[in-house]
Amino acid sequence: MLSYERFKEELVGYMEQEIGGSYRVGIRSIRKANAGVRDAMAVFGKENTRDSISPNIYLEPLYHEYKEGAGMQEIAETAAAMYYKGMESAQDAMESMPDISSYESCRGRLYFRLVGTERNRHLLGEVPHREVLDLSLIPYLLVKETGEGASSIMVSSSMAGCWGIPAEDVMEQACANAPKILPVAVSTMQSVLKQVLGESTDSPDGRQETIGNIGEPEEFSGIFSDTGRIPGIFIMTNRKGLNGFAAVLYPGALKDAADMAGEDLYVMPSSVHEAVLVPAGSFAGASRLAGIVREVNASCVAEEEIVSDSVYFYDRKEQKLCMAGEEGLCVRL
Repeated sequence: MLSYERFKEELVGYMEQEIGGSYRVGIRSIRKANAGVRDAMAVFGKENTRDSISPNIYLEPLYHEYKEGAGMQEIAETAAAMYYKGMESAQDAMESMPDISSYESCRGRLYFRLVGTERNRHLLGEVPHREVLDLSLIPYLLVKETGEGASSIMVSSSMAGCWGIPAEDVMEQACANAPKILPVAVSTMQSVLKQVLGESTDSPDGRQETIGNIGEPEEFSGIFSDTGRIPGIFIMTNRKGLNGFAAVLYPGALKDAADMAGEDLYVMPSSVHEAVLVPAGSFAGASRLAGIVREVNASCVAEEEIVSDSVYFYDRKEQKLCMAGEEGLCVRL
């Protein structure tokens, strides 16, 4: 069996034969949130040195297929199919891509993602960021939106340097934009489970149980309990479901959710894309919830989508978010 390094070398040769002589193939290193540096294969025309026009074909999954018994030719065919599909998506995205050399072209598309600080110390040395609790905000550039989702790229320090804009100004703009271009969305856990199971998400009176603009509670009269509160557990994300855990730091977002629940909230990071909000009166402390988060992260969440193993507590009266059980680590929202 080939070593990983030898596998990479041989796959390049197979790939060049698979896609033809007018292309060249190389290996480049990509730093990803949580996952560190990943090896990726890049394919581009021999007369074109702009690596950015090639989709990244990550090699670790292909090496896993090799170790499971797949042949090199079969893997090269798989990689070529990934390349052609990726190029179709890339060409589509390029049509709506702003001029990334121009800050004025990009500033309105900046938003932020939340990642765990300790998991990403090396990455944070290469990107503008802001640390909050045990989390860090990282700016991203929204490239393209579709009805199904969106595509984006991470803003590096070198990109901000080319703009001539201080890192803190980039972060300020990303924080100001995020609630506007990726508005918060909150659903009841019940409605989410129904969607997963393919059942109707209508409440008994025919209203949808998905909560949209959480700042307008008059829209939710069909799902309020007799106490005027919305019962149960909530899922918080944004309208695209893209890096939606960041919505917990949107001004007023957790306050509105806590007001609907009628009590303080525990905030559990389900993934970088969403948060689970649990009314504090439903559980006797955060230790059980922390165990759930750790177990889910270890068994169900892709490494690059893990936020942290922490549980957070939102104090409705004080309007601040804290590390659960550590009152000294708080941020006022």
